[in-house]
Amino acid sequence: MKLHILDCGAMSCDLTWLLLKPGRTIRPRDERDRPVEWYPCTTHAVLIETGEGTLLWDTSCPCGWETRWKSTGLQEFFPYDQVSDEQYLDAQLGRLGADPASLDYVVLSHLHFDHAGNVRMFEGTGARLVCNDKEKEFAFGYAGAFDGAHLKADYEGLDFTTVSGDTEILPGVTLIEAPGHTVGTIPPGTPPWRRSAPWPSVRTPRSSSATTPPSSAPCGPRRTASTSEERPMTFAVPADPESVFTYGAPALKFGPGAAAEIGFDLAQYGVRRVLVVTDARVAATGAPARVAEQLSGYGMEARVYDGVHVEPTDESLEAAVEHARASGPWDAYVAVGGGSSIDTSKAVNLLTTNPGTLLDYVNVPVGAGLAPSRPLKPLVAVPTTTGTGSESTTICVLDVLELKVKTGISHPRLRPVLAVVDPGLTMTQPAGVTAAAGMDILCHALESYQNRR
Repeated sequence: MKLHILDCGAMSCDLTWLLLKPGRTIRPRDERDRPVEWYPCTTHAVLIETGEGTLLWDTSCPCGWETRWKSTGLQEFFPYDQVSDEQYLDAQLGRLGADPASLDYVVLSHLHFDHAGNVRMFEGTGARLVCNDKEKEFAFGYAGAFDGAHLKADYEGLDFTTVSGDTEILPGVTLIEAPGHTVGTIPPGTPPWRRSAPWPSVRTPRSSSATTPPSSAPCGPRRTASTSEERPMTFAVPADPESVFTYGAPALKFGPGAAAEIGFDLAQYGVRRVLVVTDARVAATGAPARVAEQLSGYGMEARVYDGVHVEPTDESLEAAVEHARASGPWDAYVAVGGGSSIDTSKAVNLLTTNPGTLLDYVNVPVGAGLAPSRPLKPLVAVPTTTGTGSESTTICVLDVLELKVKTGISHPRLRPVLAVVDPGLTMTQPAGVTAAAGMDILCHALESYQNRR
């Protein structure tokens, strides 16, 4: 079995559309620079070759997109303009030695303009066209030439075989009904990106391979875009169980000025009182005060606690907890600073929402290693150094002074709900801190590489 991932270039679209950010509207291409939020929205197809048949999953966008989409206006908001001659679907198939007549199945995850744009290429070839039954019902049932992302000119008159639920279509290739965009398959109120659609699940033996080959085939005048060097990819069953791991991380907001949106982000949680946690040196830069000020602009009461101890100890954490308890209750916390401020905020959040003492939650054998019994409040981590990583972890590190030992607390509930990485906040850190942070990253990477067990 061979699996080929075909890079079909990208549309350009307003980043707001991809993120579906509340309170924002998408902009047409003549306004793409106000603000600069246009982003490549990549499009792919997948070709699966087995001994029993060949399957193509999705057909990407047509080369005549400007004309095809004109009646809908979609060309203004989703121009398919980041594509080279070698990336159009017909060219990709040609370089593989495939053509429409050589395919047995063409499976459409849904019949949107950017997935079914080339499906007519397979009309009359003998290839069986497949889509979800609810998708077909909607796509052929609405009145007019188009509805949202559905454009009847792409698929009307074609004969589709429908599937419902998980369906094995070829030996080792099963269509899994998973979240997608199909109308009518979910309860009212569910966001459109969580609706059902068929997606291929491939059981691959160790010798199976996947490649992303280039191609060439004519499709009329095209805009040429640069493409990166294509490299082969291999899928294989892992022989070593250590190659299987779980990766967890909070939502990440990155970019210059990202810290100016924390008020908006926390407002989504309906919070009223927020404690901003930092240390004296970071407080002197004015950044924590600016965060507190913008929180106030969203109707929240925000106060700054600047008593964080660099390299937290059990005593400094207990002092921070006592301050939070005395001045609370708090609906949320914002940590502004390095790992020390973020770790202190995690401890404060834990011990103001759960019963017990600090050592009850510290890892065994130093502490009791208890898990939190109650939910924590939202914590937003805003790192001002370039190497902490604490904004993404479930760990709070501390020194237990009496035992002269460094230990920690670890539980998934300690992880921040949002990490806000604003490069502008790192501009005031001393050069020595920047260098030390880089060495810290390197040392942690070497530790992870050396200690695999």
